[in-house]
Amino acid sequence: MRKERRQQRERLRFVSYLYPFPNRGGSEERAGGVPSRKKEKIMPTVAIEGRDTFEVESGKKLVLAIEDSGYDILHRCGGYARCTTCKVHFLSGEPSEMNPAERETLEEDGLLGQYRLSCQVRVTGDMTIDPPDRAGDRGIPAGERPED
Repeated sequence: MRKERRQQRERLRFVSYLYPFPNRGGSEERAGGVPSRKKEKIMPTVAIEGRDTFEVESGKKLVLAIEDSGYDILHRCGGYARCTTCKVHFLSGEPSEMNPAERETLEEDGLLGQYRLSCQVRVTGDMTIDPPDRAGDRGIPAGERPED
């Protein structure tokens, strides 16, 4: 029985190498023009309500993703969760985990449950946000760029 299964798997490997299944791998090709089985890297998307939607490298700080998209979000403390100028309202895709610094700052300002600090959120999946504060609306610089 085991020998039959092994032979069947070997035949399937050989056949799938010669005749690859469509949509079962990346678009790159191996030697001989046969598509590779390498999976394509899927990047999460961030949508700013009423504005742009853009792809972001997974694990990037949300504030940096927003800023890199050309949106002038405020971030006056430099990404250390000491202020709430980078707050965003999540319409979908809000991460469930929250670090203690973010929780403490939002509690102090009475914003816990309403907003999240984009300097403390990592993009790990698709999300739709509404950032209420823009540097241009207030006529002040956005702040020092936070580290990733």
